[in-house]
Amino acid sequence: MFHQFNKHLQTNNWFSKETPLLIAVSGGVDSVVLVYLLHKLNYNIALAHCNFCLRDEESDDDEQFCVKLADKLSLKIFTKKFNTNQYIKKHKVGIQEAARNLRYQWFNELLQKHQYKFLITAHHANDQIETFFINTFRGTGLKGLTGIPNAKNSIVRPLLPFTKKEIIEYAKSNKLKYRTDLSNLEDDYLRNFIRLQILPKIKTKIPQIETRMLQNILILQSEFNVLNDLVEDKKAEYKLTINKPIKISIKQLLAEKHLHFVTHHLFQQFNLSSTQIENIISCITPKVITGKKFNTSSHNIVIDRSVIVVEPIIKTFESIVLTSENELYENNLFKITSLNKTKKPVNTELVIDKNKLIYPLTVRNAKVGDKFVPFGMKGFKLLSDFLKDLKLNLLEKQKTLLLINGNNEIIWVIGHRTDNRFKIENWDSESLIKIKYNRR
Repeated sequence: MFHQFNKHLQTNNWFSKETPLLIAVSGGVDSVVLVYLLHKLNYNIALAHCNFCLRDEESDDDEQFCVKLADKLSLKIFTKKFNTNQYIKKHKVGIQEAARNLRYQWFNELLQKHQYKFLITAHHANDQIETFFINTFRGTGLKGLTGIPNAKNSIVRPLLPFTKKEIIEYAKSNKLKYRTDLSNLEDDYLRNFIRLQILPKIKTKIPQIETRMLQNILILQSEFNVLNDLVEDKKAEYKLTINKPIKISIKQLLAEKHLHFVTHHLFQQFNLSSTQIENIISCITPKVITGKKFNTSSHNIVIDRSVIVVEPIIKTFESIVLTSENELYENNLFKITSLNKTKKPVNTELVIDKNKLIYPLTVRNAKVGDKFVPFGMKGFKLLSDFLKDLKLNLLEKQKTLLLINGNNEIIWVIGHRTDNRFKIENWDSESLIKIKYNRR
């Protein structure tokens, strides 16, 4: 195994002998063998051990074992105790998710603080096969069936080609000591159930299950890479971006031969669930249901008349109160200048007689029941009706800002229309100012 492992590292060339590496070590046979292999090959390594304090003395014994291992090999080690049960109660997650979140957050902190280039984990071939079955049961699609990648971002998993049996045999032949986590022998968790119950039974019928599964996963990874290239081309065709508002043509989308496949891959990046994406498709076939809205942790999506509007979630606008003329001039939301009578103001500008301003002024979002007198009209109109007439989509309506006078009259629907009560009566007045809205 030693020579195969070395050849595997040389072939992939993820890092050099001098590259600072941080190994996640639990004390189990997998991580212990990984440490000895990299140490024997003279790589620049340090260790990191998480104590989740879930198994009383056993957890502390695991930590002490790892500290002694580091001392024996003259390696630096980082250890940390976590209050995992407290995290579970606070975030309402399971033990496995809590442990994963805690350890990777800490690992990332160590990488940044101590400038380690990569985190090295001891995932092996059996983990790969178990992950395949877990994702099959969860219905994650082709991406989930490709299993665990050898390397992604700052994480490298050099033991993935090797089976648990090979790792244990290496440990025994080299008389390596390691810890056994007894919880791994219980089948309460899905992964343990697959490892202890499902795979052994399959192996009685198909002894070569591990070899065949690994071959299949390699094929799936290769096919997924080809498919992913095609998906990226399709994203470029639709000019999709994550951090800017975009509009996706419904007509173009409906013309896709594989509508469901394309729509799923276009919208997954906006953190929509498969159910939400199917609902979006239902809202554009056979006819468009205008105004339907979908929310995710990162984006708002609205079905408009001919497009699907996707906008990243931005921080909610907090009302701004301007208590004096000085604050009006100094606030970076507006630029105040004297009126240039030779240039007609545009929608992002307001010309007003400053003597009509009553402080404090307020800048806020629209509210239900807001009404004003649109420039050129004599009577009041509900702001909601005005925005509807402008054919703004739901997200545009939500972002509409108002400039409110001290007596609660709407001065300006910013970027759209001035209130007629503030129209200029005397264009020769010296008290006229131009307020320009600096779009954010």
